[in-house]
Amino acid sequence: MEKTAFSIRLKELRKENKVTQKDLAKYLNLTANSICEWENSRSEPSISSLSKISSFFKCSIDYLVGREDDFGNIVIYEENTPALTVQEQNLLQDFRKLVPEMQSYIEGIVHSLAVAG
Repeated sequence: MEKTAFSIRLKELRKENKVTQKDLAKYLNLTANSICEWENSRSEPSISSLSKISSFFKCSIDYLVGREDDFGNIVIYEENTPALTVQEQNLLQDFRKLVPEMQSYIEGIVHSLAVAG
């Protein structure tokens, strides 16, 4: 089963903040199994749980569900557009740290590699 933006981001936030599934479940008055199910895209949280998770990690619900990036930019995906993988998110974050000249240079390299197949 393909992971959702929510499942990826929840696990990332939990790991970055050194929070166990059990700790988060206790805060949400749920079982650790619920958190495991969410992180494996086998179920989804209620709106109430999403709100509590966003408060716990001090992020927006839009960020949790993949509609906003780390910088607060709104991201709208088409129905069949897959969520960014962790690797893609990391590349994007690093890319944004580069000066514009380096970004242009990297864009050229990536384009050349993509065309070459």
